[in-house]
Amino acid sequence: MTRSVLPAILLATLPVLGLAAAPQAGASGDVVVYTITSDGTLSTVTYRDQANNTQQLTNVAAPWSLTFISQGSVPNYSVSARSTGTQLSCIITVNGQVVDRDSDNDGVADVDCHQDWDDD
Repeated sequence: MTRSVLPAILLATLPVLGLAAAPQAGASGDVVVYTITSDGTLSTVTYRDQANNTQQLTNVAAPWSLTFISQGSVPNYSVSARSTGTQLSCIITVNGQVVDRDSDNDGVADVDCHQDWDDD
């Protein structure tokens, strides 16, 4: 009898444990999306990640995009890129709103998008 009762108790408590561990909707930071488009390969992409750390990628296929939920108490969102192509653009959206965009088509394609507390 102990054998059949123990699995039943475990199965009954698993959903409760899962609900307690699940993150609460709305309790997280901003939803941030970085988007880079180009007609060439992205030789470098440098960005601030969800913990506000600088990351760099090299030789990335375009288009490139990254979505994350911010964890920093003082947001500092930025993404920059250089391309082997002639056209390049970047966009940052925060909670669905475009906060910065940049484009370049002058032959040396580089862009820089950023949004921080000082931007309005």
